[in-house]
Amino acid sequence: MTNPTDPTPVSPVRPDPSASVQLRALTWWLGMMALGGMCFGMYGAQRPFAGGLITHPLTIFCGLGLAGLLILRFAGDRPLVSDRSLAAGAVIGIACYFLGSWFGTELLAH
Repeated sequence: MTNPTDPTPVSPVRPDPSASVQLRALTWWLGMMALGGMCFGMYGAQRPFAGGLITHPLTIFCGLGLAGLLILRFAGDRPLVSDRSLAAGAVIGIACYFLGSWFGTELLAH
């Protein structure tokens, strides 16, 4: 039994990640979503994985983005990236996919 006047908490409080670590994680998240969207979009018309819905490049990109999202959200004790930033990264990634798809079909095919 512990003494009620004991100043030691039952569970230790873990410190928040520093601002530089959070900024670095946010930069990597947004950058990799944009780069991944462009790359998957550029080769999306060629169907490099196969012709089905599960093997469509947009589906695979979303699956990889979801895996990255889960890692950033639940790997540490505290989230490294906020909810709004995660949603912004997903929107940026999908927009870059469609931009890359346009580049792949209009500029690289000719």
